Amino acid sequence: MTDVIQNMSEITFNPAPTEVYFGRVTYPPGGTHGPRIQRGLEFVHLISGAVEIEVDGNARTLLPGHMALLLPGRHEHFRFHSQQPSEHSWCQFDFDRIPEGFNDRFEALSAQLAITAEMEQLMELGIAMTGSTQVDNHIALIKLGEALLHCYLSLDALPESKRPIPLPRLVREACKYMAGNYQQPLTLKQIADQCHCSVNHLISQFRVSFDTTPMRYLWQLRLNHAEVLLKRTDIAVSTIADQCGFSSPFHFSRLFKERYRQSPRAFRQHVRQPPCCEHDQD
Repeated sequence: MTDVIQNMSEITFNPAPTEVYFGRVTYPPGGTHGPRIQRGLEFVHLISGAVEIEVDGNARTLLPGHMALLLPGRHEHFRFHSQQPSEHSWCQFDFDRIPEGFNDRFEALSAQLAITAEMEQLMELGIAMTGSTQVDNHIALIKLGEALLHCYLSLDALPESKRPIPLPRLVREACKYMAGNYQQPLTLKQIADQCHCSVNHLISQFRVSFDTTPMRYLWQLRLNHAEVLLKRTDIAVSTIADQCGFSSPFHFSRLFKERYRQSPRAFRQHVRQPPCCEHDQD
């Protein structure tokens, strides 16, 4: 049998896909797609609404925040929510030929998973790159699709208790907004307005989803970026505080100590220490 994927860390198709592209569409209430035969490998991410996907006569419901894996040669029929619009995005891998045994590698994987915010961002980047005409994105889109596949494989390998829970759309929107604007002095109201909900509702949804508040989530996000800058750059701690959205170096240092049990400067010094060398004794 052909090895479709050699291992988890190095994704290798044999043969390689001829094309990978991304898209997004909103179906009206009661919309359908198909019947069709899946020609390649496809990821379908439901953003809002609901869809029942029938594969070889077996129906399953895909809910918002989840991604389905569809394999070549299968008969498919999509039936969308009867009373509200349903928006979904997709990533399609096309091949000149599908080798014997291609589907065998994927049979044991979950047919659908609740995906991470990073996977959703990969989908959005793929959509933007697919629509670009300024440069040839052919190879970049293939690599981006392979990165998405790697994320799906890694997520599927986790125990169910360690996998992310499906998040409400407004929580996903808030996380995406904060990830793109963490350097700015965001307020709860700004985040709630971006998600078209009240501050109280936003706080409630974050407590259910993450057992924390939106602002604590934001501070953790800023600390994650600050940790990378402390490890990988030589810019001043005060500059890192400013670039990561902290109100002052003192504020940054206080929150950093709460999480890492040491100051930003001490943390940087610790991670920059060279590894100990063991010398052979005569």
